[in-house]
Parts: sequence; C-alpha cells; structure tokens
Amino acid sequence: MRMIATVVLATVFSMTLLADSPKESQAESDGKPTSFWMQKKMEYSQDVLRGLAMADFKGMAENARQMRLLSKVEGFVRRGNPEYQVQLHAFERICDELIRQSDKGNLEGATLAFNHLTLSCVSCHKLLRSSDANASETRAPDASKTGVSND
Repeated sequence: MRMIATVVLATVFSMTLLADSPKESQAESDGKPTSFWMQKKMEYSQDVLRGLAMADFKGMAENARQMRLLSKVEGFVRRGNPEYQVQLHAFERICDELIRQSDKGNLEGATLAFNHLTLSCVSCHKLLRSSDANASETRAPDASKTGVSND
C-alpha cells in the first residue's frame, strides 16, 4: 500500500510540474503545434490522475473511455503507419484495463494501469518523433549533411 501511495504521489508531483511549465501556445518542444486530439487526450489524462488522487472511480473510467474514443479517431487518421497501429492497440488495451480497474473500485490496479498508460504515451510519441524526423530527412536533405553548398 505504501508503494502505491508513493507512486501516486510521484505521478501527481510530475504532472504538477508539467502543468506549471510554460506553454508556448500549446506547442510541443520541437515547435510543432499540439493537435486538437492530442490536447484533449492530455486533458483526459490529467483528469484520470485527478480521479486517482481523489479516488473518483467513475471519473477515471469516463476519462479513460474518452481517451480510448479519441484514439480511434487518431487511429483512422494515421492508419498508414503500421508501427503506430501497434502502439495504438497497446494504448487501447491499457485504457480498457484502466476502465476495468476503475469499475471494480481497485485504486491500486487503476494506478498501475495509469502508469502503463503513461509509458505507452511516451513510447508512441518517441516513435512519432522518430518517424517525423525520418520523413523530413527523406523530403529535404540538409545541405550541411550532404556536403553540397547552396552558393
């Protein structure tokens, strides 16, 4: 039980730091604007965390359902990326587990599912950043990398 309380407190603390960090017009660190869908998923995620802290199982389950629904929309938009589809299915399974644990009133199980959800998000965004970087290198090679001068 002490370990679960520590995990919840650490998660709340880290989310507080993220929430208090300055936002440049909802932009990610690479300067690209955060999509509407991603912004909504982040809001639902923060609401799940709030639910964990307050033991609001109904709120946790509802916000997990909303995240799962949004993942369906994004899955349709990004259906051409098979690696993303793998990440998407993992996200959906974890959302289902979060819903199951919330419906059972199992705070420890819901906390564990939320931590898995967080790891899933980090892995997916790492993949997307890597895919975006590879795509931009394919489209327009940097002259400094090719040794070709624009002079």
